Amino acid sequence: MWILLLLAALGTSFLSGVFGMAGGLLLMGVFGSFFSVPIAMMLHGYTQLVSNGSRAWLLRKSIRWGVTFPYLMGLLVTLAVYSLVFFNPEKSLFFLLLGALPLIGLVLPQSWTPDIAKPRNSFLCGLLITAINIPVGVAGPILDLFFVKSSLTRHEIVGTKAVTQTLAHFAKIFYYGSLSWRLGSLSSIELEYWTVGLPIAAICGTRMGKLVLDRMHDDFFRRIAKWLIGIIGLGFLSKGLLMLWSDLSLVEFFK
Repeated sequence: MWILLLLAALGTSFLSGVFGMAGGLLLMGVFGSFFSVPIAMMLHGYTQLVSNGSRAWLLRKSIRWGVTFPYLMGLLVTLAVYSLVFFNPEKSLFFLLLGALPLIGLVLPQSWTPDIAKPRNSFLCGLLITAINIPVGVAGPILDLFFVKSSLTRHEIVGTKAVTQTLAHFAKIFYYGSLSWRLGSLSSIELEYWTVGLPIAAICGTRMGKLVLDRMHDDFFRRIAKWLIGIIGLGFLSKGLLMLWSDLSLVEFFK
């Protein structure tokens, strides 16, 4: 299992290093398959925090800081609201949300593509993405919509998104860490020795992905990303529906 999870961290970080998306969504699904939702959220946040942080560092010269500060303000507002709410989704609901998220991003009308370069849109992005990221664990497909009509280059897109996602994973770790503490289960979360390798695998995958990103054309970058995120979304949505069906008792159903 730990070999599979380390390879998943490597592969998904590589994918995110190339496209700035999809990797976190896949990794969340992998962790959710092996662990309870709170532990999966914290492990995912821990791994993706390193992955996105290292990607932000590699592309630090391309980051648009004027986008990230209003985003942070919106994130803090939503996190403050969530801190008053008790939310711990079932596995079937978790996978349904995980699968539906990228599909929603694909079917939303193109007219709803706010430019994240504008401060008010960046603040709105922080509010919305954090509201989605806490219950689902990822929000990349919706975050992508804020970059569609922006004038940012592919390096600026990947670098700036890496910063916003780093902040989002900080928020997720804080929320589920606080939730586990309130439930009295924080002490039961034991990190095995192999979890130390997760951030190392994430950094390696990120560096490998940047090599491919440097050689990719902007048009190809934008075109292939839509297909990728749609296929992943359909896969997780199917898994969630199957889990929901298996959870239903046929006897209770016919009653």
